[in-house]
Amino acid sequence: MKKLALSLSLLIAWSLIATCGVWAEGFGTPTMDGIPDGVYGASEASDPNTDGGGNDNMDLLNLYVCNDATYWYFCFTIDDDIGATNWGKYVIYIDVDGMTGSGATSDAWTRSVTSTDPHLPEYGLYSWVDSPPYDPNHTQFWIYSGGWSMSGGVDAAALNAAVPSGIEWKLDKSRIGSPDSLWCEVWSTGGGDSDNARDTSNDPPDDWNGPEGVWDSLAVIDLSTLVHYVTGADTSKPQVLGAIATDSTHVDVTFNEAMDTTSATDPSNYSIFFEGKQESLTVTGADMLVPNIVQLTTDQQTPGVFYYLEVSSAVTDLAANGVDPFHSFSNFIGFGVAQVTFIVADTADNNFSDGYKFKGSWDTNQPHAYDPSWGLGQLYDMYDDGTNGDDVPGDHIWKRTLQLVIDGGANNWEWGVTTLAGDWIDGNWQFMVVDISPQSLTYIPPALTEQDVAVVFSVDMSAETVIMPVIISGDTEPLNWDWSVNNPDTLNDEGVNGDVAAGDDIWSITLVFPLGTRKRVEYKFGNGGADNDLPFGVNRIFFIDDVNHSVANPQVLPADTFGILTGVEPQNHIGGMHPKGFALLPNYPNPFNPETVIGYRLNLEEPTHVSLMVFNLLGQQVRTLMSSGQSSGEYQVIWDGRDDAGIPLASGVYFLRLQVGTAGQTRKMVLTR
Repeated sequence: MKKLALSLSLLIAWSLIATCGVWAEGFGTPTMDGIPDGVYGASEASDPNTDGGGNDNMDLLNLYVCNDATYWYFCFTIDDDIGATNWGKYVIYIDVDGMTGSGATSDAWTRSVTSTDPHLPEYGLYSWVDSPPYDPNHTQFWIYSGGWSMSGGVDAAALNAAVPSGIEWKLDKSRIGSPDSLWCEVWSTGGGDSDNARDTSNDPPDDWNGPEGVWDSLAVIDLSTLVHYVTGADTSKPQVLGAIATDSTHVDVTFNEAMDTTSATDPSNYSIFFEGKQESLTVTGADMLVPNIVQLTTDQQTPGVFYYLEVSSAVTDLAANGVDPFHSFSNFIGFGVAQVTFIVADTADNNFSDGYKFKGSWDTNQPHAYDPSWGLGQLYDMYDDGTNGDDVPGDHIWKRTLQLVIDGGANNWEWGVTTLAGDWIDGNWQFMVVDISPQSLTYIPPALTEQDVAVVFSVDMSAETVIMPVIISGDTEPLNWDWSVNNPDTLNDEGVNGDVAAGDDIWSITLVFPLGTRKRVEYKFGNGGADNDLPFGVNRIFFIDDVNHSVANPQVLPADTFGILTGVEPQNHIGGMHPKGFALLPNYPNPFNPETVIGYRLNLEEPTHVSLMVFNLLGQQVRTLMSSGQSSGEYQVIWDGRDDAGIPLASGVYFLRLQVGTAGQTRKMVLTR
């Protein structure tokens, strides 16, 4: 029942969402379960399997469409159990006018996708599968009017976890009008901002198939599937979609269609109990907010208590159909607020920021309820002056306390930090607002260098056939991820710019990292300007030492061996303390996206084989981060959330295993996408 409450919270928050839909040959109200039932009839478009560009969770099959008097419904199938893989990104483009030049030629998610006249999309419906339960929180609706703008998600969403899987969406027809026909296309894509489409469900021969392993070629989506709006008699029973407490004496009930005002506003048609059917709240009033949402007035609710709402079959829709007895109930949580303090502890070095702002997945009301659109990007000031939750003025610990509406743990809330100008710094950290207990959430900015530091990089190319140029790329200026022969960061073996001896097959370069640089740096080399040093997504890591080094006294890194990664870079012992044997330290951040820092300590009498591995919930090993002989010391490694093949893993729980000889230690990590 928590799923119903979650779905409704999104419906209430987005009562004016615009959505897209498909007008089809079937009339009726299907069951929202991700299965194309008989109401849909035959598929509107179909596509063979095994053409998902090498990814089963992107291999689309059939598209089904139907409508009733109030909503459009469409369901598409995928040649994979996406409930098990817990990953997938899907889009539907909608053209409602069929006019040349009317619509978008670019994608709202900046994917490498375009469309051609005469069918350009005016609407785009986007969805992703990454954390159960699947519901409207996993959808977005975009409108094109000279440019793309997002306007919430769909009315209802369901997923059928099977092979093949099905995704089903319900869409209020009033949100895009009621044309007699429209043209549409459903397509799948990857996780990168510039990825193209992998597959479509469309009328052959228009089907687009992304070449396996090629993500940057431009995909052309034709929107050639034509479907029509169908009329008919309404014999479907209305259903309760969910309920949510909007304050301590009001509960909003949402139905799946417009309801009869007289029966829907009769308070005697509603009963509210504690779990266990004990009488708890008296309904004293009922008012129609919009045709499918009724607001109940109740006695004072107990914060955080799970209530059970039941609606009588005497409540009818506009066609006098009584509420479906199998869909006449919902749970909701008694209204309450929690004090949540957001903290940025900027005390790691002397390059203190002038301040920070933050934002998150709550609305702009007071108190703030969960909102997956992040309140349309509303920024909030943080304070270091002893007010608004801050304790000590001027200590470079910035704080702000907000009141957030509790939801019993139904939602994964998120937050992130920006500069004073609103430029994104870091975030997407998850938390829950289960009850009224206060909580504090802290972000510690990464340490920055206190001065310019010169760093000498070297790589042993003795086992390689050198192709000029030999380059270095990385994530921190002056390095860039530039895989081309035009990359200016070119190594040499001529005895200059940090190279010790000419002609010894050790290629080197000296680079200066300026004051205020993040100390953790990822990098790798390229032979002939290509990304061919290490597997995709696997990078080398080092930490700038600005205490012992400067421009005049460069930090000289040990020479790497091209194509070989030792796994981790040993760090200085912290406080000279080492545990007896070994210790796997908590990874940070956790939950994390897209990467997390993993540390461990070794106190060994002699070098021992050490492995660091990642397992999924099924006990399957998905990534080996390191496996080699090691001596005593403190080590760090970065995991980027990818498997051994470099493919991004789905959101979920993973287990980190440190194996030292025959002994081991395990910790839990949570990856969020």
